[in-house]
Amino acid sequence: MVSKIINDAFSKKLSALSGIKNIDDHIFWQIKDDKNFIIEKNLYGVSGLLSYKTRRNKPKLKLIIKNVSFFTRIRTIITFGLFLSFKPPSNVLYISMIAVSKTERGKGIGTHMLNKIIEIGNSLDKIRKIGLHVVLENEKAIKLYKKLGFEEIKTDYFDDTMQKFIGYSGVIYMEKLLEKQ
Repeated sequence: MVSKIINDAFSKKLSALSGIKNIDDHIFWQIKDDKNFIIEKNLYGVSGLLSYKTRRNKPKLKLIIKNVSFFTRIRTIITFGLFLSFKPPSNVLYISMIAVSKTERGKGIGTHMLNKIIEIGNSLDKIRKIGLHVVLENEKAIKLYKKLGFEEIKTDYFDDTMQKFIGYSGVIYMEKLLEKQ
């Protein structure tokens, strides 16, 4: 069920990055340890997933690629490695992934998970901010993050080749300053 949520949420990116058209048949994800994950469930299974990391702790998520060529497998692994390798500053709790099932969007699940991560951030002594990257085209997510107090820090635009390769024009790095008690 975790694979389905991630593949649903990132299908356009996953297909563009890997070159695999029907990703549900070829790309699978496994959570090795549920530490650093917030998992929302409903009667039908998993409805939302959020993974986070600090400079020292990161989520343990395994990528399994089946029934594709060796070249496609290597390209996919390298590309995802580059995107998931961001190292946050030591005072930032970084959201490395947030995904909500397509059928469950608009029901407050993303807001609920983000509020949980804000609580976690407030409980950690050295953490002062929560950070994340979001693609420029994801206007609904940007609106949600701003509503919860995240501010745009930096925008990185991709060159034409990268835009054609992944289908997005760039990413925004956003942060929320935590209100420590």
